[in-house]
Amino acid sequence: MAMSHDVELPRDRAPVFPDRCVICHRDRPRGSVSIRESEKSGWVLLHLLTVFAPRGKKETITAPACEPCGRSLKRWRLVRHIFEGAVVVAALLIGRMVLEWNYWASLGLVVGVVIAMALIEVLWAPPFGATVSGDSVSYEFAREDLAKLFADLNEAEVAVD
Repeated sequence: MAMSHDVELPRDRAPVFPDRCVICHRDRPRGSVSIRESEKSGWVLLHLLTVFAPRGKKETITAPACEPCGRSLKRWRLVRHIFEGAVVVAALLIGRMVLEWNYWASLGLVVGVVIAMALIEVLWAPPFGATVSGDSVSYEFAREDLAKLFADLNEAEVAVD
């Protein structure tokens, strides 16, 4: 069980990463990985319920990574987004077919599934991620030592999520 170690920086400040792969932690990786994150409005359940809805401004975060690790992280993120959408659609279909559109039962099923997905995301955090909200970016690391190095280089604090 890996919980994320978060370092929050102002959005307009360029982050300084240690010279390590953010996924496998090897020194001096030859490449980088770029991830695009949309601005989220705080409440995780609302974000997960609006899987298909357009989101706020996009922010590109580039971090050092080995080439295979970067591809692996991008593949994992794609699979996660497809899975989130499929689970919400499946919950709605189950609500339609099995519960015959019983409003409260269908809503309870969807909310229960979304809570379970959020819990899985927290308890088994990916090796690296980011959350953009308002004027800040929260950089999320599965490994505490890398989060501390990142925080030291950026004169910030590490919080466990």
